[in-house]
Amino acid sequence: MASSRLHQRRRMVVSTMVLLFFSICRVQAVKTRLTWVNGIGYSIKHMESEAPVISRLFGGKHVDFYHNPTSMVHDDDRAGYYRDLTQAGTQKLGRITQEVEGLVRHLRAAVQAVGSRGTVIHIAHSQGALVTFLACQRLLPKELERIQVLAFGGAAALRQTNDTPFQRCVNYYSINDPLLFVVPSAEQALRSGFVSNEEFCFLTPRVGDPIADHHLLGPTYASALAYEGLRYQRKYQSLVQRVLRSLLLVLVALIKVLIKRCATLYRTVVQALQTQRSWHTIESTIISR
Repeated sequence: MASSRLHQRRRMVVSTMVLLFFSICRVQAVKTRLTWVNGIGYSIKHMESEAPVISRLFGGKHVDFYHNPTSMVHDDDRAGYYRDLTQAGTQKLGRITQEVEGLVRHLRAAVQAVGSRGTVIHIAHSQGALVTFLACQRLLPKELERIQVLAFGGAAALRQTNDTPFQRCVNYYSINDPLLFVVPSAEQALRSGFVSNEEFCFLTPRVGDPIADHHLLGPTYASALAYEGLRYQRKYQSLVQRVLRSLLLVLVALIKVLIKRCATLYRTVVQALQTQRSWHTIESTIISR
C-alpha cells in the first residue's frame, strides 16, 4: 500500500516536471511583427544603421521598418530640413500624403502576416507618430485591434478610442521635448499630472538638450525603448529563446576575440619572418663582399 502511494507520488512529480519543462520551453504561439516608422531627417542609411540597435533591444526580433522619406540630402541640409517641416505642417492639418498611404499598406501587410491572433508592435518616432495617426484613420478597427503603438516624442498623440481600438498604446515624451507643445492632449496631461489608461508616459531628460533628448536612440528615449524591449521578450519570447540567444551572443563575442588574437599572432609571425629574411640578406651581402 505504501509502495503504491510512493509510486503515485513519483508519477505526479515526474508529470509536473514534464509539464513545467514544456511550458518553459514552448515557443510562444502568438505571432509578432516589429515595425518602425521614423521622423524628420532620416535617410535609408540611418534606418539601416539603427534598426539592428532596436532589434537587439527586442531580443533579436527583426525590425520591419517603413522609411518615411526625407528631403535632406545630408545631415547639414537646412533647405531639405525646412521642406520636411513644411510637409509635417501640412500633415498636421490633416493632409494625406504618399508617406501616409505607404504606411497604411505597410501596417496592413504586417497585420495580415501575424494573422487574427497575432500582434504588431509599431514604433513611431516624431513625425512618424503623426504619419501613424493619419494612417490609422484608414485602417479597419479589426486591424487596429492587432496593433500596439509605441510613440516617442510624437508630433501627434495616439489614443485608444472606439475608432482606434489599439491593442495597446503608449505615448512617451521627454518633458523638454519641443513637440509636446504642438500636441495639446499631451501638454494637458503633463500640466494636470493625471494620466488615465497609461497612454502617456513622461520622462526625465537624460541630457538636458531638447534636440538630443528628442532623438529616438538618445539616452532619454532609448531607456524607455529598452524597457519596452524587455517587456516584449518576457511576453512573446520563451525562456529557452532568451537563454540561447544570450549564449549565442557570448559565443560570437568569444569567436571575435579569438579571430582578433589569431590575426595579431599572424602579423607577429609574418613580421618576425620578414625580419629574419632581412638579416639573412644582410649576412649574405656581407659574406659576398
